[in-house]
Amino acid sequence: MKSKVDDDFVNIGDLIDWAVRGKHLEKEILKEIKE
Repeated sequence: MKSKVDDDFVNIGDLIDWAVRGKHLEKEILKEIKE
């Protein structure tokens, strides 16, 4: 059985991963617009 803390850590990891990916996509989109 997983503990609540494990779930929180997974969620934080997913959020960071998502945020990093979002930032990367943002840069790619801005690059496309500028060209």
